[in-house]
Amino acid sequence: MPEEKSFKTQTSIFIDSCFSATLSEHLKRDEETSKIMEEQHKPRFVENLVRECHRLFLNADYIEARSLESSKPHDAIAYLFK
Repeated sequence: MPEEKSFKTQTSIFIDSCFSATLSEHLKRDEETSKIMEEQHKPRFVENLVRECHRLFLNADYIEARSLESSKPHDAIAYLFK
């Protein structure tokens, strides 16, 4: 069990590093400002996210990402098959 938890933790860390910024909820105004600035330093489109995941998970046969668009009538989806 400890090895499985360690693997899941490491996988989670790798996945988090693929995004523009880490997810957070219930932010105060100054924390939200910092989060937006963090995102601006490492912008990623959904296709960039898939490429970065592929770089970190070389043995993955399939990677898919979906960006839930709030200002457009559609979502952005990218995927990679081996």
